[in-house]
Amino acid sequence: MLACLDHAHIFPVSLYPEIMYDPDNVVLLNRYSHHNLDDCKHPVTGEQIEKEERDLYWKKIIGETKYNNLLEKIRTNRAKVQGEYDGEEEECCNY
Repeated sequence: MLACLDHAHIFPVSLYPEIMYDPDNVVLLNRYSHHNLDDCKHPVTGEQIEKEERDLYWKKIIGETKYNNLLEKIRTNRAKVQGEYDGEEEECCNY
């Protein structure tokens, strides 16, 4: 699993589909570390870790600025979608 390389999403596609194709959300990791991070485990030892610690490893891997930029993209996109949804809801109610 160490010799095999995988494309790993920093923010999982299942929770953040809006950035699944964003190249900043993908890194190349060995399969062992990728599997561990996906399962909230230490990327080297495989011991269980908390989500906050896993997020710190992602920040170490891609850098805090890039990590925060991805978070901002998620927030912006979700706010836009929510605004569009709110607007559609108002239109439906105004006969």
